[in-house]
Amino acid sequence: MSEQAVFESMLNKTGTLYRATSGAANSLGERITGEAAVGVTVKTRIEPMKESVTLQKAGRVYDCSFQGFVLYTASILEWDKLLVDGTYYVVHGIEDMAGEGVGIRLLLEKQ
Repeated sequence: MSEQAVFESMLNKTGTLYRATSGAANSLGERITGEAAVGVTVKTRIEPMKESVTLQKAGRVYDCSFQGFVLYTASILEWDKLLVDGTYYVVHGIEDMAGEGVGIRLLLEKQ
């Protein structure tokens, strides 16, 4: 069995990807932002980490206590939200697992 097939067999959930959108300006000139489904469902696996990872970005601290795994071909960006089994997870980190081009590890904050 190939490495790709083994990795894919451990992905036991399906998630929907949401990305921030920027709409038209309101009467005060402010951009209205929201979220829209990217139209992509991804096979994933979400699991708690033994030790959480704390990331600091733009002066804020994020506690990533979950990790997710997706196929390397998934189009995921930082700040995207992943909806799995009715729970949203915010993507704060993206790592190519071992540089093999098979899977991606996500650092996630549960909302």
